[in-house]
Amino acid sequence: MDKRNKKESELEELRARVKELEADPAARAELVQALAESELRYHQLVEQSPDSIVIHDLEGTILFVDTAGVKLLGAKSAEEIVGHNAMEFVHPDGLELVGSKTKEMVEQYVEDSADITRITLEHGFIRFNGSEFYGETRAIPLIYSGKLCIQVMIRDITERKRAEEELHNSKAVLEQQVSERTFELQEAKDTYSNCSSSARRGRAHRKSST
Repeated sequence: MDKRNKKESELEELRARVKELEADPAARAELVQALAESELRYHQLVEQSPDSIVIHDLEGTILFVDTAGVKLLGAKSAEEIVGHNAMEFVHPDGLELVGSKTKEMVEQYVEDSADITRITLEHGFIRFNGSEFYGETRAIPLIYSGKLCIQVMIRDITERKRAEEELHNSKAVLEQQVSERTFELQEAKDTYSNCSSSARRGRAHRKSST
C-alpha cells in the first residue's frame, strides 16, 4: 500500500465520525452556523490574501483553487487542478509529514470543533507541469459547500530557502577557513617554538664547548 492509499485508509474512520457529527440535530445547527461564518471569512480571505488558496475534502480531492494557486501550481486554469488529489502536488519527501499532520489536525477538530487546530509546514511541491518549488503551507479545517474540508494557504518560499542554504554554505566555508587558518597559525607557532628551542640548545652547546 503506497503512502497515498495509506492516508486514505486512515481517514476513512474520520469520515465516518464526521458523518455522525453531521447527523446530530444540534451539531447540524452548529455546522450550518459555522458554514455561514466560514464562507464569510473565506470570501474576505480570498479577496485580501496574497497567498495561494486550495480547498480539498477529507479524501484529498481538490474542490477549489484560486487564481494565485493556479499560477503557483503550474496550471493554465482551475479546471486542470480541481478534481486532482492534493497529495499529487506534494513532493514525495513530504508525503508522510503532510499526511500525518493533516490526520492529527482533523482528529482534533472532530473531537472538539471549538478548538480549531492549525498546522504550518514547510515542504517541497511538484507543479502540474512537473517543475518543483518549496512552499510554506498553513492548513485549517473549513466548512465548505456544507461539509468539513481543509483549506490550505501556500506561499512560495523557494528563494528564502535558497538564501538560507547559501548562508549556511557561506558559514560552513568561513568556519572551514577559520579552522584552516587556526591550524596554519598553530603550525607556525610550533615551528617558531622548535626553532627557538634549537637555537637555545645551539647556544648552550657552544658555551659548554668554550
